[in-house]
Amino acid sequence: MVTTDHGIVELDARRGTTFWVLRLSGCTGALLVLPDGSFLVLCRGVVLRCRDGNVEPLAGKFKGPTMLLAGPDGEPWVLSGTGPSFQTNVRTLALTRVGDRAGQQHRFDIDFDASVHAAGWWERRRFLLAASGHSAVVDLSRSGAVQDTDWITSSHHYAGHMLVIDPNTVITASPTGSSIEVALSFTTIAERSTDLVATLAINGISGFASTGEGRAYLLADVRGNDPTPAPILIRLSGLARREDEPARPRRTPRH
Repeated sequence: MVTTDHGIVELDARRGTTFWVLRLSGCTGALLVLPDGSFLVLCRGVVLRCRDGNVEPLAGKFKGPTMLLAGPDGEPWVLSGTGPSFQTNVRTLALTRVGDRAGQQHRFDIDFDASVHAAGWWERRRFLLAASGHSAVVDLSRSGAVQDTDWITSSHHYAGHMLVIDPNTVITASPTGSSIEVALSFTTIAERSTDLVATLAINGISGFASTGEGRAYLLADVRGNDPTPAPILIRLSGLARREDEPARPRRTPRH
């Protein structure tokens, strides 16, 4: 399934066809497919659960950039807000556990002096935050503060898409700045190192999703100099799979 500005569509990759699953304007970001067949999507700062045509709110009042991600035991979480502003020094960055129904959300404020673009659950209550030029690990069981010693230097200037491959490896996708190339890199958390593994001749990436079978898909744009988008799906094979991945919600692309 793919998020658009006007709702959710389901894509049949074999036939190249799409049909509407949910018509609702204001949807943003990648959605989460849950094990029971329902899915969560962000719409105007609210997390909505959609199942069999029914829509119900689960959590809300999220401000600034937001994204859904799967946390411990497949729990849905939301990354929201931004780091400190140079004008006001106000921090709004947070990770929030959504819960099973409205009123159960639990917010954890994050103290990280960086512009965070994406997050992924690592282990226990540890999350990896991807920012411009570097990433960092935050342990919510300890505190929401990120120390300098937790930083991991990265060659990406904008790591906007992330997948946790195994307990020690993360793959990130980032534009190189040329407008016609995207870099894929592996980050080894224990060694705090990042290695470039591939570059793709594409204009950009709109989504990055794992199938849970050792494969991942990129929703990419190959328009070249044409103003009209030309979306394609790119499959990545040979990725390691976490033992608990079949029970985890899956992130799906945004178009």
